[in-house]
Amino acid sequence: MSSSIPESDQECSPYVRCELAIRKNSTAALKDSLTYAKLLLGSEYTSFLEEVFCDVLNHRSIPLILHMLDHEGVPPTNVLPSSIYDWATEALIDALLSRGWDINTKGRGIRPGYRLIDYLVKQRNGKEDLACWLIDERSAAINAGQNEPNERDPPPILEICAAFGSLAMFQFLEIRGAYFSPRILHEAAEMAADVGVDPSEDNCPRASDADSKCRRTRAELLVYLIDERGLYVNAMDEYVPPPKMVSHTVCYSDILRGLLSQRCARRAMVTQQRCRSDSKRRGC
Repeated sequence: MSSSIPESDQECSPYVRCELAIRKNSTAALKDSLTYAKLLLGSEYTSFLEEVFCDVLNHRSIPLILHMLDHEGVPPTNVLPSSIYDWATEALIDALLSRGWDINTKGRGIRPGYRLIDYLVKQRNGKEDLACWLIDERSAAINAGQNEPNERDPPPILEICAAFGSLAMFQFLEIRGAYFSPRILHEAAEMAADVGVDPSEDNCPRASDADSKCRRTRAELLVYLIDERGLYVNAMDEYVPPPKMVSHTVCYSDILRGLLSQRCARRAMVTQQRCRSDSKRRGC
């Protein structure tokens, strides 16, 4: 929060008073500061209140958030998914829902159309269990109404998961009826290329570093999409972002074919090892 009031007068600034109240996590101090601001700011108070609420969300204080929703006239629509997804809990979501917040609220700005569930299915956010709870226990909509290939606001949730989620999360969404869009393989392959999945190497080591885990997850999902779901490597991409006027192929066939060959080689090795073990047991 920034203040345009001269430094000499800042002991009376509603901006500073609210900022201190937020730092102290004090509901009483925030209430007094907002009462003072309403008297001082007049017609500018509404925009000031919105700014204070943004600061409260950034501070991640549930008591202050609920105070402003319950007693300061802040509408639940001001709670955007982008402001809570990385620290959301079941308790926070239930508190918001009980105050009229829509669980399918769509965001604005940098991620227009993104709902809370769209953020939570991304593995890097560490909230996949919460995503499952949101769908199974709080009836979050899996599909956001995208029925056409060019409906991108946001992308269908399975595309988001194909690029950023785990195989388990992807299969969970599939079972619950998520829209299987034509661009799923494209999204999965594009992200695999971005993170450095290499078909000439083993992308499934037992390494603990985050980069190796990420490559392993992307490789697992690609193999699943082609090996088990039977998606066609050279399928045409039906999404036509302006001003392009032609579709194009997935363009990641080398990575995909390499991963499949790698999978087949591993299976052959396992089979060979089992045959050798069986021969030794039989004394051959």
